[in-house]
Amino acid sequence: MASEAKQRKIDNFFVVKTPVPTKSLVQPIIEDIISAVLKNKKSHVAVTESTIESWKKSYPWIKLTEKDNDVRLKCCICEKFSAGNVWANDGGVNIQKSAIDRHCASEEYIEAWQKDIKSSTCCSSHSEGDDDLKDLDQPDISLFRTVYSLMKNEIPINQLDAMLELQRLNGVEMPYKNLSWTTVTEIQDIIADNYKKDLITEINTSNFYALLLDESTDITVSKRLSICVRYVRNGQAVTSFLASTEIPDGCAYTIVESVHKVITSLGLDLTKCVSLATDGASVMTGKKTGVGVQLKSKFCPFLTQTHCIAHRFNLAITDAIKNNDTMKKLREMFQSLYNFMSSSTKWINTLKAMQDLLNEPEISIKEPHSIRWLGLKRSVEVVYDCFGSLLAALSNLATENSTAKGLFKYFSTYKTALLIGLMLDIHTELGILSCNMQQQSLVFSDVFPLIEGTVGKLEYMKSHEGNGLYEMRKTIDISDDSGPSYNGEPLKNYKKEKSDSEFETVKLAYIDSLTNNIKKRIRKDDSVVLSSLGLLLEPLSFTISDQNALQCITKLYYEPKVTKTRAVSIG
Repeated sequence: MASEAKQRKIDNFFVVKTPVPTKSLVQPIIEDIISAVLKNKKSHVAVTESTIESWKKSYPWIKLTEKDNDVRLKCCICEKFSAGNVWANDGGVNIQKSAIDRHCASEEYIEAWQKDIKSSTCCSSHSEGDDDLKDLDQPDISLFRTVYSLMKNEIPINQLDAMLELQRLNGVEMPYKNLSWTTVTEIQDIIADNYKKDLITEINTSNFYALLLDESTDITVSKRLSICVRYVRNGQAVTSFLASTEIPDGCAYTIVESVHKVITSLGLDLTKCVSLATDGASVMTGKKTGVGVQLKSKFCPFLTQTHCIAHRFNLAITDAIKNNDTMKKLREMFQSLYNFMSSSTKWINTLKAMQDLLNEPEISIKEPHSIRWLGLKRSVEVVYDCFGSLLAALSNLATENSTAKGLFKYFSTYKTALLIGLMLDIHTELGILSCNMQQQSLVFSDVFPLIEGTVGKLEYMKSHEGNGLYEMRKTIDISDDSGPSYNGEPLKNYKKEKSDSEFETVKLAYIDSLTNNIKKRIRKDDSVVLSSLGLLLEPLSFTISDQNALQCITKLYYEPKVTKTRAVSIG
């Protein structure tokens, strides 16, 4: 019943109960108002000409047109490529900045803008090539250079607007703002495509090239294969990043197929690949089904495989530490120290306060990376430079934190102080060697002299102290009967003669293990091959000749096939 009463009320509201007169009294008034409006009708322009001009500075593609006594906005870019929207045909009558912004984000505009960029530029990846950019307006050139700078310096795309605004403040004509993610990505793709074309052209001019492969996992936990290339340009060796491709698994067959697909799609001749450098993983260097073996048997007949020299040194150091309990403990405590100091702003500020008080350099504790060749060296170097501040900070924090108490107990010993000085000396030499071995201009004749020189320096440290250990002993004060101290902070666990004897034993064992591992990783066979290559390619670097050099290189690049003969019985 309630619903029926409600419906009747609604019906009665819309029903006209009184007849409408044939001529209303207000009708003439309404007609006069309509006539006045039509007579004084204005165009759709709701902004001044100065505002339109200011919009043109930010949106140079705007064009004003007039149709049916209406002022309309058109897009020159959409009109040029006959985009199927109103901005390319009659023009938009909604003359508002919000309408322009919506048009900038439309798919039709983005597609037309991409066509305009691709048709009007031969943009090279080298930002200095103004001749290649002559068909572009200066704002477009500035935009491309800005995006290229973001890519080259690995700056996130969301920083583009800030960089464009900075250029406007510096007086650079930069009309672009609030570019969509899609637009910026397309610009990056255009730059990358042209850079890749130049790179491929350079590689193809070289008679041979080398590949560097490394497998990794990105932040989305997807396996990726990074491919770098090393080739000859104007007589100089050049290393460049080539591609990064996703792979479903880390099997050797998958990696080989991915390499073949990438190289051939880029237009490179895989038979010209004469060297493969990897990190030494079994899937890469396997003697039967490794990536190197499969590439050589299927695509690269002259391929030789190289275990990355930096990885070899890193493995030699890692193995030497693993085989020495004292050094293994030292590295673990360095990792614990980094984890502790980086976990709280309070701990960091306490260390900084002590560094300021003791006039030591204000530096933070570094993580001893096991996958970086110079990671442990940098970590040891920081602790060595601010050792007094570190002991004072840990001593202060030990009263309120058990982790700090354990760290202070370890680092405030006499033996640890000497080990820090020793590690600095050893890893400084290893760091220098690693950097020298990764030089672009390294030649064959330099390899083993560098290695033998470093090994000789390590052997010399067995009987002579390096600068780090010498300065550490010099700073430690042992004149007091209460025991040694470092800048007033007591060093524990010191026993005359016995402590030094124990340290010498650890030092000798670590150096012996390190030198043996280096010699093991850099085999004698490698020395013969490198010497032979150096003699053939750099004859002026050698004072003697070796008649077996050519035979050695021939064996390296040519493996005769052994054919089995079947015995045939007669009679």
